[in-house]
Amino acid sequence: MAGKDTDWLDANVPNWETSTSNSPKYYTTLARGKIRLVYTPSITTGQGLKVRVSLIPESDATGMDAEVIEEWGEVIAAETLNTLLRMKDKPWFDRIEAGRQMTIFIRGKRQAAAKANLSRVNGSLRVKPVSIV
Repeated sequence: MAGKDTDWLDANVPNWETSTSNSPKYYTTLARGKIRLVYTPSITTGQGLKVRVSLIPESDATGMDAEVIEEWGEVIAAETLNTLLRMKDKPWFDRIEAGRQMTIFIRGKRQAAAKANLSRVNGSLRVKPVSIV
């Protein structure tokens, strides 16, 4: 499937919002975390339809969703501050503060990874211990 914006779909796909088909050709992003398949699938199965999508920013992107900034802004800023504060020949050099910012970044990165992993789990997170001896 190819990702298309709604302007492209309006210009190139008649009745894209209401048309159905057995196999969708395109998808469009409606909002953060929400996509719409074009054409809407017309088949039904006991398993449903599974779609796995990974959206990446365009190379000329200049902004971020407000939700991302609100949730992860401090973590993103901490990594940047760490980089700046480690510049030895600059007047803002501060090894201790750089370390503190790096700690904030590492904790936030771990939280983000844990949140991403939990969102992909459908069943129990219990695991059986395995002997490594």
